[in-house]
Amino acid sequence: AEYMGENRISPKMSLLDEGYSATIDSVTTEVDEGKSFQLYHMEVTTSTLNYCWHVARRYREFDALREVIQGYFPEVQEIPFPPKAFNKLMPGVIEQRKVALQTWIRTILFHANRHVRTCPEVLAFINANPPPPAYMASERRSKKI
Repeated sequence: AEYMGENRISPKMSLLDEGYSATIDSVTTEVDEGKSFQLYHMEVTTSTLNYCWHVARRYREFDALREVIQGYFPEVQEIPFPPKAFNKLMPGVIEQRKVALQTWIRTILFHANRHVRTCPEVLAFINANPPPPAYMASERRSKKI
């Protein structure tokens, strides 16, 4: 795949130069058609607009994003990504994977190459294209979510 550069970035994305951060604040085990999987719940925040919202993603969604953006940006292959785990339901494995996925997505969101962090697939992954209804981070601190 070839990255199309500026042509792939919509004019609305000028807000994105301010940056995003993501924190995986919890992991839940879900069941779909008899198969268990983990759902990683992220809080995504903007750095200067002070907005935040929540996004939940499966490991396979992180892996799919990694595959797509590696096709555009080969340098992303250098960023450590947790391997598929067969004992994924063990608490230690869940915590290790949570930390590794959080490190990976943060590295993508703070990547030195602006095109990596503003890639439409990355923005869609964090529900930032267009930015979702959000609320001020200062209001979040005073409310129990």
